[in-house]
Amino acid sequence: YGESGRRNRGLGYTIEVTIQFSSAKTNEMICSCTAEGQGETEADDIRQAIRRALSSLFPEK
Repeated sequence: YGESGRRNRGLGYTIEVTIQFSSAKTNEMICSCTAEGQGETEADDIRQAIRRALSSLFPEK
């Protein structure tokens, strides 16, 4: 994943992450997803953004 943005929101800020999946065989990108998160700490922001991005590709059943 990579941090792709940061946005100020009132008393805090959000961190946007982008995750890209690529083929190990061809190195071609298979898909990507982007989401942002806002938590108590920077680590919380990143965890929340990663969770949101992955849930857009792999929704819980």
